[in-house]
Amino acid sequence: MDLVFGNRYRVEEQVGSGGMATVYRGIDAVLKRPVAVKVLHPHLASRDDARRRFNREAQAIARLHHQNIVDVYDYSGDHDDQSYLVTEFVHGRTLTEFCLAHGPFLPQSAALIAHAIAGALRHAHGQGIIHRDIKPDNLMIAKSGVIKLMDFGIATAVDLEQMTATGAILGSPAHMAPEQIDGAEIDNRVDVFAFGTLLYYLVTQKLPFMASNPHALFRKILECRYDPPSRHNPAIGRRFEEIVATCLAREPEDRFSGMAAVEDALAAYLRDHQMNDNAQLLSRFLKAPEQFQLEWKPALVQVLCEEGREQARVGSLALAIDAYNRALAIDPNATEPRKGLSDLTSRSRRKRRFRTAGMAAVIAVIVVLVGVGVGKLLEPGEVPKLVPEPATAFNVPAFADPTADRVKADPPKVQLRPAPRAEPIAHSKPSGVQPAESAQGGPPANPAETAPKEPIDTAAVKPVPAAPANAVRTRRTKRARKKPPTPRSAGPAVEPPPAPETGTLVTVILGSLPPSAHLFLNGQRIGVGSKKKTLIMGTKHVLRCKPNRAQCPQCPDYLERKVEVKPLPGGGTPSFKCDFRDWARTKQLPGL
Repeated sequence: MDLVFGNRYRVEEQVGSGGMATVYRGIDAVLKRPVAVKVLHPHLASRDDARRRFNREAQAIARLHHQNIVDVYDYSGDHDDQSYLVTEFVHGRTLTEFCLAHGPFLPQSAALIAHAIAGALRHAHGQGIIHRDIKPDNLMIAKSGVIKLMDFGIATAVDLEQMTATGAILGSPAHMAPEQIDGAEIDNRVDVFAFGTLLYYLVTQKLPFMASNPHALFRKILECRYDPPSRHNPAIGRRFEEIVATCLAREPEDRFSGMAAVEDALAAYLRDHQMNDNAQLLSRFLKAPEQFQLEWKPALVQVLCEEGREQARVGSLALAIDAYNRALAIDPNATEPRKGLSDLTSRSRRKRRFRTAGMAAVIAVIVVLVGVGVGKLLEPGEVPKLVPEPATAFNVPAFADPTADRVKADPPKVQLRPAPRAEPIAHSKPSGVQPAESAQGGPPANPAETAPKEPIDTAAVKPVPAAPANAVRTRRTKRARKKPPTPRSAGPAVEPPPAPETGTLVTVILGSLPPSAHLFLNGQRIGVGSKKKTLIMGTKHVLRCKPNRAQCPQCPDYLERKVEVKPLPGGGTPSFKCDFRDWARTKQLPGL
């Protein structure tokens, strides 16, 4: 080519072309050094706004002096017919070509590259320059092992007038921040967002936002929807992923405040992985990436194993397993992380077994306690057997008396009445005894009414004892507790027989009872039917029937009979029969 710019820079070949300019490799005829000549496209050179934007790039880069930013040597000026920019020529390849040849990289290697770029952007932001077009194609990897940031063609100088046309979107769409797409006011945090897309690309060789058309791409960016980088590279840990996520936050307030904060976060991440001399390590990596990562694998595996042991020591098994898994992702043949995972698995099994056994024991205890409680609630009441005592009628157990709630008062109110004689049983009436005539010549008087009254021994009177505290209540007592009966009189006194020493087996045949009544023989509750009881021959036994007043309101408190058991003339087992329903009819109790 015979192109010469400024009578000094002779073009040798074209090396690239962009939306605004074409880039040539040339020679500085004065200083005899290679240069890069960036020439504005002819159709743009005729426009004053494009020429001013192009000249602004030259002025912006000329203010920047950093080892990772290309140097500006010269530019055309405002009055030249052709607009061109002369910079240093970087012998090497773009970051895109470097990644396609050697990527994706380990997160520690990617952090070395990103740390250098973050330093260059921090310097630019400090000079009031926002790049607005951070992408792999605008980064050059020199053969000397240095990375250079270039192409400030659409950079914004915050102290200059905005040159962008109304409604125009400048920048590469896949690396744009949401506020750039919305057309909102921008600041240096748009470079932070684009830097996050670059960091994502270094470890996955994919862009976080990809779509088949610009409309769908912009929607994904505005919604900030992307896959976590660890899904594509298992060697990525949570800390590196948090740095990427903070850079790619939807709202500018949620991102790093500036590139200085990003640079500090990456430096701390590298220090934790025993990487301190970042510039020297980066140069080694850029010159021979495969060899560098192969040499650093054992050290990185050792660091991750130490992290796994520390997390296991403090009880964070999930983080410990994550560290060992990342170590295996770096070096699948490493033995130490496999051993660590095996130990964690055994420990997890033991904890799971102990936890399962503990839960089973707790459940068993709960089941036993619930079973005991339900058994106590559903267990039928047992009436203790009481031996008759030689005392008055007030020794009847309180739990067998519906008026037991009344006699719990302290002191008990005892009503003394003369005990009426029981009505004689027809078959036990002595022969030869004639009923006495009444004084008025009427029918014979009732023997129970004409018999002399027996004096009552007040010393032998005992209050009815209260029910034991541990007595088992039946369902009937629960109903009685819900609806306490009205107080009633204690009833006539009964003279129970003395405590027997020996007895004879007697068959007791009891007939029908009033509705829901209870039957007691000598204080013991019995049922209807044929019962065999051991009774004393020749003595009187008390049969007491307690009707249910709710179903038989006309019934008295209780019906009572005295029965004397006599031996049969021909021998055999004596017996007696009693039908309380028939006996109640003789008492003119209707409804029984």
